[in-house]
Amino acid sequence: MTWHLEQRFSVGIMIALVIQAGSFVWYASKVDSRIENLENARTSQEESFSRIESVRRTENKEILQEVRALRDLVIELRAYFNYSEFDYGDQKKN
Repeated sequence: MTWHLEQRFSVGIMIALVIQAGSFVWYASKVDSRIENLENARTSQEESFSRIESVRRTENKEILQEVRALRDLVIELRAYFNYSEFDYGDQKKN
């Protein structure tokens, strides 16, 4: 038993091979285009995240300053009204 290939190809097989090759190239270009779009979207999201993170840090600093100012005010008021650290004015009334 010997194996051999014929050297003739039918026109139908040639057309099918050309269509398959063209389809593969088209598919590969679509995949490349989708990857490029995803990379652009990722870059855009990273920039947005950076801006959001910057705003969050600024807001956190402002909030911390406000909390410290309130703490200082409470300390000053306690000193003004002579409250001790544990005395909040909720003593039992006779």
